[in-house]
Amino acid sequence: MKKLYILPLLIVLMLFSSCTTSRVNQDMINRGLDKANIERITITNNRYAGRYTIVGEKNINRLRKNVIRALRVSVDNKLEPDFVIDFYDNTKRLSTFKYIAGIDDKKTANLIDENGNLYHINPSIENEFIKRMMKKSDHLHVPEYYISLIEILIDKIKPEDNSTIVIDISKDFSITRSITSVEQKRILDDIDKNNLNLRMPKEVEKWDYSIKIITNTYNDKKCETVVTVTDKNQSVVKYKFEGSFERGKWSYHIKFK
Repeated sequence: MKKLYILPLLIVLMLFSSCTTSRVNQDMINRGLDKANIERITITNNRYAGRYTIVGEKNINRLRKNVIRALRVSVDNKLEPDFVIDFYDNTKRLSTFKYIAGIDDKKTANLIDENGNLYHINPSIENEFIKRMMKKSDHLHVPEYYISLIEILIDKIKPEDNSTIVIDISKDFSITRSITSVEQKRILDDIDKNNLNLRMPKEVEKWDYSIKIITNTYNDKKCETVVTVTDKNQSVVKYKFEGSFERGKWSYHIKFK
């Protein structure tokens, strides 16, 4: 008799689980996003003046469905949001969210509301806009560019073991417009650290060195870049890099600025 009860019980549990995972988030209900008459959704790239507008009931509801079922999470990876998502009812803006692309871990936030609340939504929403807005084909050799540049700088400043070094490319829009924050973080992870702690600006408050990179010219074969290195005593040194990409790698002429 016990076996007869197992199958119905499993079916009930599966149905309950299915209903639970598709449940609308109460925060989104409070915002009215589940029932609002949304006219359009705009996606704005944080790194340049690029905007994509989603219209049409089918397209709007597809994105709305993902957002209203957002999972509340507590893990914040401290990365700069790549996009801003705005929901509009006629001319009135109903809600604004910041979005970090490329995060698959369901326990880590990829959606942040105006109050700093953290959520995770299905990253499949990126299919709606990321190819149109990231301009992936604009620049080649970007990971090699940053990695080689930073490794040379580390050799120059000769930090002690276990030093914390902040790599700041947050305003290097001519390059970062084509790569997400997750991809930027991956570049840092690929650098030969040699017992160093490399971090992005929001990840740490105290550091031993800060390296700020501003690329003035970049065309896949040549670059002109200004790098500012600040140590924990607020001593500042500026370098000017003139680089060329040949035979699969970057080489640089470096001088003080």
